[in-house]
Amino acid sequence: MPVWTEKFSVGVEALDDQHKELFKLLYDLSEALRMDVDVDLDSALTKMHVYTSFHFSSEEHLLAKYGYADLEQHVEEHERFKAKVDEFKRKYSDNKPKLALEISDWLTEWIESHVMETDKKYADFLAPKVRQ
Repeated sequence: MPVWTEKFSVGVEALDDQHKELFKLLYDLSEALRMDVDVDLDSALTKMHVYTSFHFSSEEHLLAKYGYADLEQHVEEHERFKAKVDEFKRKYSDNKPKLALEISDWLTEWIESHVMETDKKYADFLAPKVRQ
């Protein structure tokens, strides 16, 4: 079950708040699937796509503004995420429950590992600059 905790903090309040919202979207989706609620996965994926696009844009803007050295790789990872969500949306047209669980599991794993591994790399670099 995806839940945001302080271990995911990157030290930039605006980005932490956005990460919290991503975790909330995932949690709501996971709970609906776990409780076998009739979930509109297409709508959930659209919300995820829209919000991640906003978040990625915010994050990339800050990283570019302060000259983060690994920005290109970070952006590429974001692009792969958006492509995978688009792929899930295309595949889900048949509304298959198995795919719903696959999507939820993949999104959870990606968000948790992206924040802990990729986003944490910029934490020490970006946090002091944003606080100035």
